[in-house]
Amino acid sequence: MTLEELRKIDHAVQKIPYPFGRNYLAFRTIIRGLIDSGQSVTGAIRQYADWKYRMHK
Repeated sequence: MTLEELRKIDHAVQKIPYPFGRNYLAFRTIIRGLIDSGQSVTGAIRQYADWKYRMHK
């Protein structure tokens, strides 16, 4: 996943209150819409979480 794709995901996630809690389904739907069709949603979420972790280390 490119840096630009990760930034798009981050921008969308920032708009969702509690993206990993009660609004997880909305979060997953947004991720599915933003990634290319060749990658799984879980893979994209894993890459996003890893990227976000490294940013705030």
